[in-house]
Amino acid sequence: MGEWRTIQLDGNDMRCYVAIPEGASSAPAMAVLHGGPGWDDTTENAIDNLAAQGIAAIGPDLFHRGLPERAEGGGPRSASMRVADFVNDVNGALGYMASLPEIASDRIGVMGFCMGGQVSYLTAGHNPDLKAAVCFYPGFVFNPLGSGQDPAPFEFSDNIKCPVLVLSGADDTNPSPEQADQIDAALTRIGTTHEMVLYPGTSHAFMNQGTASYREHAATDAWPRAIAWINKYV
Repeated sequence: MGEWRTIQLDGNDMRCYVAIPEGASSAPAMAVLHGGPGWDDTTENAIDNLAAQGIAAIGPDLFHRGLPERAEGGGPRSASMRVADFVNDVNGALGYMASLPEIASDRIGVMGFCMGGQVSYLTAGHNPDLKAAVCFYPGFVFNPLGSGQDPAPFEFSDNIKCPVLVLSGADDTNPSPEQADQIDAALTRIGTTHEMVLYPGTSHAFMNQGTASYREHAATDAWPRAIAWINKYV
């Protein structure tokens, strides 16, 4: 259902996978963000699935600047990215969607997997126009960005106003259940509507069908929850 398009962002090309529901008019739009390894079937399938259910979606290539496989010091590639770059990429993708006649410009949200969950959380702390955020196992939320020059996404928790759904594994280490509790406590303290779901017997990347990390019981529960969250708030 989707197709690759190239949009202009700060004078540079950024490839985005875009899917718009057939016959859409005033459709909500979600930015769907890929994980640390880069673009994958999980992200693409999520975008197509959203469009099939009446929700327009766009997946920007967050590595369009050309990052090394590992950050300086051996950390995850995402650690090299600056906060402003991540936020500008997501907001640019959402801005493109909002400019389309099929889209309701005031009904936008963000969803992501692994690093994409991290960036979804980060974006929620910077974009007050978001109606909702869905974070699948948001990795590295507590890790500083920009090779240590920028704060960790968690440091922007107090700015999050939109409803946030976090879907993670009880056996995950990134985020660990203890870190999930910290996210829960932070959003509770500031009164942000949110839900934290930890699936037992489940670790990281449980949505990646066809891999060893896939957990059917978690994936088949998490995806309808995500759709219901979007339908309720976006």
